[in-house]
Amino acid sequence: MSLKIRLTRSENKEQDDTILIRRRQALGFLVRFVDGNAPKTVWVSEKTSFEVIDYLERIFAGLNDIDPFKGVQLDIPGYPLVYRRVSDIAHEVPRMLETVRDWLMNPPSSFSQ
Repeated sequence: MSLKIRLTRSENKEQDDTILIRRRQALGFLVRFVDGNAPKTVWVSEKTSFEVIDYLERIFAGLNDIDPFKGVQLDIPGYPLVYRRVSDIAHEVPRMLETVRDWLMNPPSSFSQ
């Protein structure tokens, strides 16, 4: 199960940056970042849960500064899909990070009926 974050620049989904986070081992996570402007370049790193939250805090803080991002889509397994405009998320970032932290520490189980 992976958590996916999509940073949208325009209506063209191919220009979106994507961050994929998945549990690597009992104590770590694999973080995969793809820049929509350089889709053949992928950055991959291993992080602890604390490093993942710190990484996301820095990304969310710079959404207006680095590139003119329009929106953030948060797709967390076991939670409803969330999409927010960048201009509206400043006060929601702590709650979004808390949801990510919950998922990192206690990922939901999946089952089929």
